Amino acid sequence: MNIIGLINVILCFTVYSFLGWMLETAFKSIRGRQFVNSGFLNGPFIPIYGFGAIIVLLWLSIINPMFLPIDPILGLIIKVVIIIVLATLLEYCSGALLETLFKRRWWDYSDERFHIKGRVSLKYSILWGILGYSMLPVIHPLIMQGLGITPIYWRYFLAVSAVVLLILDSIHCVIFLLDLQKYFSARHLNLWRDYFSKWFYIKISNFTLNKLDGYAEYSTCVDDLICHPTIQSMEQFRHHKNTNCLEHSLNVSYISFVLCKALNWNYKSAARGGLLHDMFLYDWRTTTLNEGRHGFVHPKIALDNASVIADINNVEKDIILKHMFPLTWQPPAYRESLLVCLVDKYCALREGLGFNVSSSNVLYQELLQNDPC
Repeated sequence: MNIIGLINVILCFTVYSFLGWMLETAFKSIRGRQFVNSGFLNGPFIPIYGFGAIIVLLWLSIINPMFLPIDPILGLIIKVVIIIVLATLLEYCSGALLETLFKRRWWDYSDERFHIKGRVSLKYSILWGILGYSMLPVIHPLIMQGLGITPIYWRYFLAVSAVVLLILDSIHCVIFLLDLQKYFSARHLNLWRDYFSKWFYIKISNFTLNKLDGYAEYSTCVDDLICHPTIQSMEQFRHHKNTNCLEHSLNVSYISFVLCKALNWNYKSAARGGLLHDMFLYDWRTTTLNEGRHGFVHPKIALDNASVIADINNVEKDIILKHMFPLTWQPPAYRESLLVCLVDKYCALREGLGFNVSSSNVLYQELLQNDPC
């Protein structure tokens, strides 16, 4: 499987996980007469639907040629039976794994007839078979058609963002669901919590910069850059939805600074590289580049522009050049580069959905107040 095929598989998995969440949430909310966020994760995804869809599609792509000489009705029945078996095995194994790890159930068919330990039931297995088969001629062609007309760089961006969000959401849920006292002594538990708090208990989606006391120290990292006319000119270029390039770069820069400082990494380079990473200085929606598509070439353009106004070290160069990975193909060479790459995708996704990290304006005004241009 090539990289484009892998990207398409990831996006199909994400779409089916989201559709499964919509289906279950609607069913449980209507039955309970109140909104119920169904599934294991906090976000709008139920991965078992994504895994189920991918497994069914892969199996049927392998065995489908065997059904060509068979009577169409018999072939349909065989396919539905195969989907029922696959879905039942996946549901049973997933239920057993979740019960073993977290000592609780997310679904229980004990009240249904013909169930096995409450994890699967005949009625719902048949329903999954019908639902799984119906996606083949109806839902899947629409998804593939949508992927076909989506530019490849957007598919890269969406796939990487989906993977990052699903991993972070999964780790966050595991942390709070595991009864850690059973596995760690009090001393190790405190160390464990302290370590992971640096990663996951910093609520990026909710944090406000005015609650953090890092303005002064952050300012010392970027004070030679923030008042430069070229940096200030980034404010005129629209970036993600209602966010301009300067706002986005401040978001990425400050969040990267906070995380790297918490982790005792090179927070100064993260702050400076984050501020300079999108200094391409044009409206990417209306500008045609001779070098290629914006998503692939703007890191090099930003680096060239940044090199004119500042002395940039190797970490900062790597942050600017690699922040669009995997579009840039070469992975980040430093841990700070990888962190900024992930923060950039988080900010871009949040801004693109209209949830701007609005504190960038507060930060900008604070910086100007502390160090007037």
